[in-house]
Amino acid sequence: MDLWIRSQDRKNLLKCDDIAVNGRCVVGYFDRNIIYERDLGLYGTRKRALEVLDEIQNAIYTEVKSNNTTYEQADIEIKSNILCNMSKIYVMPKE
Repeated sequence: MDLWIRSQDRKNLLKCDDIAVNGRCVVGYFDRNIIYERDLGLYGTRKRALEVLDEIQNAIYTEVKSNNTTYEQADIEIKSNILCNMSKIYVMPKE
């Protein structure tokens, strides 16, 4: 699955390999071979940064309309098809 993140300042649209919280900042990691990182958004507290990370996770785990089931309940074949054929864009919230 491709995950694209629009940075908080709206100046960058980046394809992320990994995303993490570093203090009050949500950080995106790119190119696993050379560990390149970029700040995606800065928040008032670590708790808020973790909430944003939760929002990104929820954007990835979308509901599956097939079989009227959620992503978590879908069988492995359905999950594989969804993740292999899906691109997501998440816009970082201002605060």
